[in-house]
Amino acid sequence: MRLVLLVRIGFLLLSGVLLVAAVQVRRDADAQSAGPQGERLTGMTGQRQTISFGVDERGRPRFLSTRIWAQCPGWPEQGVDWAPMGAIPTIRWGYDPLRVSQDKSLTYDNGERGFMSTTLEGRSVGGRIEGSMRSVWRFERHGAEYMVCDSGYVPFVAGADAEARLARVTPVRRPWTLYPAGPRHRRPRSVAQRRFVERVDDTCGRSHAQLRAALRRARRDGWNYWREQHAYGRGHDAQVLALMARGEPRENKATYRRWLGNFVKRVGLEHRQLDLMHQGDRAAAGSLAARLATLKARGNAAGLALGLSGCVSKGPVGAPKS
Repeated sequence: MRLVLLVRIGFLLLSGVLLVAAVQVRRDADAQSAGPQGERLTGMTGQRQTISFGVDERGRPRFLSTRIWAQCPGWPEQGVDWAPMGAIPTIRWGYDPLRVSQDKSLTYDNGERGFMSTTLEGRSVGGRIEGSMRSVWRFERHGAEYMVCDSGYVPFVAGADAEARLARVTPVRRPWTLYPAGPRHRRPRSVAQRRFVERVDDTCGRSHAQLRAALRRARRDGWNYWREQHAYGRGHDAQVLALMARGEPRENKATYRRWLGNFVKRVGLEHRQLDLMHQGDRAAAGSLAARLATLKARGNAAGLALGLSGCVSKGPVGAPKS
């Protein structure tokens, strides 16, 4: 529990530091960009979070604001508000191409340390800004790294037609984290396909309820990180077996295989993470975090294409779920 609390508190403290430090600078920047020569461009990130840029009369971004979610081993995504502006000493801005980076560290009362490194790269042309960003969080104990949380490379677009442009973004580097928008119009499905999707959703719902019950049993004798993680892993294994027992649909087989194969791969990586953490190699476990973040986004895309609604993959708050 101490490990989980440290990660959660670390994100909260660093998020607070970043925002508090930015308040006065933002007021100054808002005052400068509020006139006829200033402009604010808004858009969206690949994690379906709002991103906003303040640009000067030359069209160059002077500040930005968004929320980034990082995947942590054995723990749900952790979000942090990022509002870097040029007057803060820890922030570095560059133009042509656009590059913003910030490093931040915190030392806790028990001597453990947390480090954040967030970088954004992109282009600003004709009132449109686009590119990618990545946030990596590292935690040390006694001088040794034991936990890494990672967002993967998250694309972003701002300015005119942001939503449509985000849908057309192609990966430029790996791991690439892009959650799809919910499809507005799905092609009509046959009665047999609709029934299959309903049965899969029902299987997900029942197996997830069994997983939650197993977690409650694991907590009866007090909270224990390893006992809960093993219960979670066994629950995911049971979900995979239950879904495989359903067989395959007659239609959209390739999409279904992509969705289920994604789930199987994620469960395998979760087991690998847990093994590495048992071995004390938390840094290696953390290195798998960005791959899991990417896989969740891809799984959601396949699930949405199938029309699933009950087989929800956790992801950033606000991202469409399958």
